[in-house]
Amino acid sequence: MPSSLTNYRQWTQSHNLQATVDELPDGAHLLWIGPKRVDQVILYCHGGAYMMSCTGNVMTFCQYLQLELEQHNVHASIAILAYKLLPDNPFPAQLREAQAAISTLLSAGAKPQNITLAGASAGGNLVLQLFTHILHPLPSVPPIPITPSTPFRGVFLMSPWVSMQEDLGLPQHLLDAKHQYDSLSSQYGRLACRTLLKDVPTTHIPFVDSLEAPEDQFDGLSALAERVFVMWGEVECLRAGQRRLCERYMEPYHPRIDVYEQVSGIHCQPIWDSAWMGNVGEPRIVEWFARVYATNKEELS
Repeated sequence: MPSSLTNYRQWTQSHNLQATVDELPDGAHLLWIGPKRVDQVILYCHGGAYMMSCTGNVMTFCQYLQLELEQHNVHASIAILAYKLLPDNPFPAQLREAQAAISTLLSAGAKPQNITLAGASAGGNLVLQLFTHILHPLPSVPPIPITPSTPFRGVFLMSPWVSMQEDLGLPQHLLDAKHQYDSLSSQYGRLACRTLLKDVPTTHIPFVDSLEAPEDQFDGLSALAERVFVMWGEVECLRAGQRRLCERYMEPYHPRIDVYEQVSGIHCQPIWDSAWMGNVGEPRIVEWFARVYATNKEELS
């Protein structure tokens, strides 16, 4: 399987774009979509169960978002975190690389209040890991210098990966039922859960599976991010866990969280739409980012 960096170089070449890459201390990379700038940045964590590299479809989705935001007079760059993959790089490797990505952006002059953290599937899981680490620091990972006086601009989670511990223990016929309308097979889902969890100590499971943590896991989230948007598909395999994540773990601790279930949507539907139709098929995404980056903070309310 080609690496994320290889896919990025091929994608930029095929789109006649300049490749802009930052190498991170642990060997991961930031892959820039749009002109590199640090005054308004979306740090995007890609999906793939931590087993698959970032593909051209994801880059096309990010390019669509970046160009659409330009039409809304929002001049933001998107930096894709190309993290190292399982099984050779078990937890907390990706969390450590995400911390390094944030530190690199801050060292380059970015301000937390102008950074939005975004992620799809495993990337959404990685964003949840970041906030778990901020609120409940893991000693083996360097701290993230975020305080209530300097919160992130926003958080966007598309089809975040949760409930892997529960799914791993489900009888096959029940797991098949969860996956019956989705593009992800139950066999792949079980393999992904097993591969992720096999090297994670029991005490660290709440870092990778939020639904195995106490329900006050994200108490304090409202002081760390101005706005949150979580979306998933109506028929995707993870929807029950994603609803529980929002209703029990996030909404009680953040007054400005938007939740949306996309009608007839599968897992990460907007990324597939960007590949098939040339747009994300869901205007709420662009509209939310445009509101988040509105110059007048009163527009955020």
